[in-house]
Amino acid sequence: MKQRQLKLWQELVKKLAAGSSAVKPQKPLAQHWLNNSIGRAGFNLNPTVNSRDERLGVEVYIHHPESKKMYQALLSKRAEIEQALGFELDWQELPDAHSCRIASWRTGSPIDDESQLDTYLDWYVDRLTKMNAVLKPIIQKL
Repeated sequence: MKQRQLKLWQELVKKLAAGSSAVKPQKPLAQHWLNNSIGRAGFNLNPTVNSRDERLGVEVYIHHPESKKMYQALLSKRAEIEQALGFELDWQELPDAHSCRIASWRTGSPIDDESQLDTYLDWYVDRLTKMNAVLKPIIQKL
């Protein structure tokens, strides 16, 4: 499974670079997420894959010293953010954790189905590009 994850991230990095995307992930590793900065310490915009649940994701992961306060500031702009994105997000305060998550999911997406790779990559590029464009300026002003 780790090799499939690594291949997915390698292909995504290539596709983002080929499209001159503003999203520039770090070097891919064989793990279920790909690190990507969103321009402020304590925040990441990461593509993820959950092989067990056959679900792809793009998430803003908030691990800031004031994670809960930052999450609430973003949550107060939920309607504005989701309208600008054109899709709803899954807002997870994660009350038993220090971190918070705001995510978009694509269900029914097994990464071992190689025939769907281009579809998955297109979905990631679309979500990463939109979420970066909408959320980055808001996060940088927090």
